[in-house]
Amino acid sequence: MVGFDSWIETVNMSFIYAKCTRVDRHSLRSELSSITGSVTRPWLVGGYFNVISTLAEYAGRAAQDLGAISDFNTAISDYHLQEVPYSDSPYTWSGIRAGARVWKRLDRVLANHQWLSFLPNTSVQHLNRATSDHSPLLSNWALSADGYGMYRLAFKLKRLKGAWAEAEEQIAQEAVNFFQRLLTAEDVSDVDELLAYIPEIVSEDQNADFLWEITLEELKGVVFNLDKDSALGADGYTGIFFRHCWDTVAPDVLAAARDFWLGP
Repeated sequence: MVGFDSWIETVNMSFIYAKCTRVDRHSLRSELSSITGSVTRPWLVGGYFNVISTLAEYAGRAAQDLGAISDFNTAISDYHLQEVPYSDSPYTWSGIRAGARVWKRLDRVLANHQWLSFLPNTSVQHLNRATSDHSPLLSNWALSADGYGMYRLAFKLKRLKGAWAEAEEQIAQEAVNFFQRLLTAEDVSDVDELLAYIPEIVSEDQNADFLWEITLEELKGVVFNLDKDSALGADGYTGIFFRHCWDTVAPDVLAAARDFWLGP
C-alpha cells in the first residue's frame, strides 16, 4: 500500500503479480479481501492478474478456464472494484501455446468507487511491448476542475487551500430524500386553475431585473466592498484574498455568481 500525503487526499495502491494456477491465486484473493474490509480511501489495484475476465479478452485456439474467469469476476465484485478504461491494444500479453500464438489481456487496473469519485478521469494506456512479453501499463489521472460555475469555483478554492472534503453520505442521503419526495408526491391537476388564485406580486419589469445577467464590473464592485479581513464562510477566504487575486479568480467567481443568480 502506498500513501501520498502531499496530495489533497491520501490514496492507496496495490500492485499485483499473480501466480500461474487458479489454486495458487486463492491466496491473492484472500489478501485482497482482507484489504477491502479496511480500505476507506481511494484505492487503485493494478498489475498482472494472470487471468482474463471475458472470452473477448482472448484470441487463439486453446480452451480457456471458465472457472478461473468466474472466480476473477466474483472477486472484482466482492472487492467493490471497477475496471479503469484503457486505450490501444485489447491484449497485454502474447505467447506460444500448443505451437500457436495466443493473445490475452492478463494485466489491468481496477479502482474502487472512492478513487473514481476523486479522480474520475483515470485511464490506462497499454504501451507497446519491448523486452517483456507483457505490455507496460501507463496509468493516467488528473484532478478535474470541469463542471458548472459554482462547483468549479468551490473545487479550485478547496484545492488551493489543500483540503478536499468529500461528503458522499450527505450526497447519497440527499438523493434518497429527492426521490422520496418525487415518488410520494401527489399528482396535481388543473394547475392553471390553481395559478389563477395566486396574485402576481412581481411585475414584468421586476422579473426582467431578476433575469438580468450579472456583469463582471458589477461583481467586482461587490467583491471589492467586502471587509478585507473577514471571511464570508468556513473556507477562510477573506476579502483581501479576492482583491489581490482578482485577475485570476474573476472568471470562476463570475460563473459561480451567474449560476447562483440564474441557475446552471
